[in-house]
Amino acid sequence: MIKRLIRRFLAFGQHAVYAWFFSVEVQGKEHVPSRGGLIIAANHTSHLDMGLVKHAMGPAGCGLVSLAAQDYFFSNALHRWYFGNFTNLLPFNRSKSLKESLLAAGRVLKDGRNLLIFPEGTRTKDGRMGAFKPSLGYMALNFDADVLPVYISGAFEALPKGKLVPRARRLKAAFGPIIASTALKHAVEAAGGEDANRTATKVVEDAVRELERQNRGER
Repeated sequence: MIKRLIRRFLAFGQHAVYAWFFSVEVQGKEHVPSRGGLIIAANHTSHLDMGLVKHAMGPAGCGLVSLAAQDYFFSNALHRWYFGNFTNLLPFNRSKSLKESLLAAGRVLKDGRNLLIFPEGTRTKDGRMGAFKPSLGYMALNFDADVLPVYISGAFEALPKGKLVPRARRLKAAFGPIIASTALKHAVEAAGGEDANRTATKVVEDAVRELERQNRGER
């Protein structure tokens, strides 16, 4: 009971921060479905990203699970207690046991919950998007999960890597059309079936980069 109350209080506080402290713009909200079992794939700019995507998704963001680096968010007993009890972070090991972490993430999808991942693997240091890792394609292909691409902007300026106190900035989450797992499998087949995970990952990465170009006014 107490744990549930604390979680509700924290959720309210998070909503208040994004609704009142930051100016949040959401683009492509019509692409966010009410159903679960989706992978939400976003570029990673800041510790604000997880809360921003959850806030931007509205009711569909309730219960959103996010992959989080075990060596950062679960590095000591206090962190494990807090993040394990009061957040929906799912730890993954960036140096070993990656397959076990991906299988745990797959169970989240099979349970019908949405899973947020940052395929770059870490936050950007300079604001530029890095290459996506093939683990994204592995998850989409092996768990038959559709992917919702999203491009985040403004969060790097508000709270870049290495800073502790956020600055009030305009944040934006731009959602693109859902990429069906069947479309990813067709892309793999068209590429000859080789390096399937990287091929599927590239389809999603291209979609997020297209959202970036659109939001920067590029063609």
